[in-house]
Amino acid sequence: MTGGQPGHVGTTLTSFADPDNVTMIPIDRSTLPDGQYRDAGVETRQVVDLDIARVVTEYRAQILEDATGKRFVAPFPAGVNKAVQYGDRLKAHAVYLSQYQLLSYQRIQDYFADQLQIPISQGSL
Repeated sequence: MTGGQPGHVGTTLTSFADPDNVTMIPIDRSTLPDGQYRDAGVETRQVVDLDIARVVTEYRAQILEDATGKRFVAPFPAGVNKAVQYGDRLKAHAVYLSQYQLLSYQRIQDYFADQLQIPISQGSL
């Protein structure tokens, strides 16, 4: 038997008003019988999926040098303090996995390495 148990009040997944991607699927008119056709709208179906991906943002601070050789470097955004560092969303995700899902540090390390190609040490966790 599929679905909920008898008497269970369930809900059906409803469509989203603001899909991230819309793909139009045109009819191959060569497959239709001869005749004139007018556009009568569309039928829609949505696929709700997940995209978990590593995102690396590189900041490049411009350097200017005056005639005397004095250099001026554009300031990096607040919180960007190291040559390479973890971002706030990655840190929040690690805390979620550790403190709410109660995964071991080793499993969190494996997840980041295997699924996202992000090396993270137990010390960082």
